[in-house]
Amino acid sequence: MGDWMGTFVVSLPGGRREKFSECVPARVLFERFFGTESSVYGLMCNGTPVLPCQVIGADAVVEPVREDTVLGAALYRRTARLLFATAFHSVYPHVRLFAGYRVQGGYCYRTEGACADDLDVSLVVRRMKALVAQDAPIHMQYMTRQEALNLFTQWNFPYSHHYILGSYRTVFLTQVLDGFSALFFQPLMASVGRLTVFEVRMCAEGCLLRFPEGGQRHIISQHNASPQFVVMYRRHRQQEEQTKICSVGQLNACIQSGDVATCVDMAEAAHNRQIECCATEIARRDSVRVVSIAGPSGSGKTTIAKKLSVQLQVLGYDPHVISLDDYYVGIERTPCDAEGNPDFECVEALDLPLINKLFLDLLQGKRVALPSYNFKTGKREYRGREVQFGERSLLIIEGIHGLNDRLISLMNRRVVFRLYVSVFMHLCLDEQHRVSASDGRLLRRVVRDAQFRGISVEKTLEMWQRVRAGEERYIFPFQHRADMMFNSALVYEFAVLKRRAQEVLSTVSSACTTYREVRNLRALLEQFCSLSDVHVPGQSILREFIGQSDFCYCL
Repeated sequence: MGDWMGTFVVSLPGGRREKFSECVPARVLFERFFGTESSVYGLMCNGTPVLPCQVIGADAVVEPVREDTVLGAALYRRTARLLFATAFHSVYPHVRLFAGYRVQGGYCYRTEGACADDLDVSLVVRRMKALVAQDAPIHMQYMTRQEALNLFTQWNFPYSHHYILGSYRTVFLTQVLDGFSALFFQPLMASVGRLTVFEVRMCAEGCLLRFPEGGQRHIISQHNASPQFVVMYRRHRQQEEQTKICSVGQLNACIQSGDVATCVDMAEAAHNRQIECCATEIARRDSVRVVSIAGPSGSGKTTIAKKLSVQLQVLGYDPHVISLDDYYVGIERTPCDAEGNPDFECVEALDLPLINKLFLDLLQGKRVALPSYNFKTGKREYRGREVQFGERSLLIIEGIHGLNDRLISLMNRRVVFRLYVSVFMHLCLDEQHRVSASDGRLLRRVVRDAQFRGISVEKTLEMWQRVRAGEERYIFPFQHRADMMFNSALVYEFAVLKRRAQEVLSTVSSACTTYREVRNLRALLEQFCSLSDVHVPGQSILREFIGQSDFCYCL
């Protein structure tokens, strides 16, 4: 506590304590105590990231946000995006720039305008470097609804315009850099001087902005563009144009108008069309006997496997679906991670010899007993389920390691069709910000875990960082091996998940270690109008997470 009236104490790393008699902006604390440390990107006050303009006027624990942390990487990423948008708008004010999709170490942007096909990105890079050399500051500015509408209408920013129209707010916070304004959603750095490493180049869809990740401040990882991913993105863009819903503001307007049923129907039809295309491609390849479905947690792999099974039956096949979860080696044999916890995400957690034997026995026409994994006992059980391949039989396997070569090491590559499923992209909030695909998968898991698995939201959030780390190591590096990719995002799903997720998230105390993530998710959900699940079909991927599905799940 302060020693006298009006005095408060700021506790700093290393046991240092500083007294203040007047309120002080976070920017001042940053410059005074960490301004010379190039590896510090921002500040946290009492465990929460603070804006540079935020005023501290009571006892507080202040910590630096460093480059080698998850939050530090996020600050660099967000600030780099604002720097790029600012420079681009300065050089090409009549070309519109839209956030496209996330790539390894960066973002792909779509461009529209009279000279969008004849851009010289070196001019944009030159302007970015000039702003970095100046260490140009980022300011926060409040705008009234009308001021914001006038500005973004003048700049021809339709997503920002729709977002403001669909919001209940009367005042909007914007982030301003070198005269360029964008809607504020999450904290950034106080200035751009620390953004010394980035890359901008042209790509098939427009521009590619890349930067260091994973604490490698001076290294930009190699970018390998997957042809399947580009095809999937173009299909996604086509769907956006057909539904005329590209942004959160447009979705909210659709819900408020009462015409959302058509939007839901079109989104589900697009999913079914992807399933049909996948089944048709499998049928075209006469040699395929195994369909391996992989993807990160919360992607909807189980539902995709079931829907694909139905479609293959329509084409005359006899498909059998198995889950790789049933082939865990058991808790005693599961390898541990660096912290000594069982690493259920690694491929060694699966009984690879048994899996490969299963595949070979089936392909040889043998009758095979299939196990079920009992998560309560941590052991495999055999409950009488057996499979024997016939002439038109197919095996559909689903699990996070479905693209790993070790899973099918003894099989001829020609007999395997690999399908990668994930939430690749969601709606845009404005021109510069797209709703995080990872947040979409996390919200699916939060709702499902609480409703069907008896797992608290705190536990789900605590596990999430380990799950994400496992995805980076064991899943994402293999996605380029897929024969086809499936974007399982649904344009309307946040609106349906909103009520359920808010109820679950509201149970978390502010004293909980995961509360910062809870607050971020709640802030994201606030951007959406709520939608009843009465419109959601029984075979929708979303039903895997909210319940009342036409399919049965072993949850």
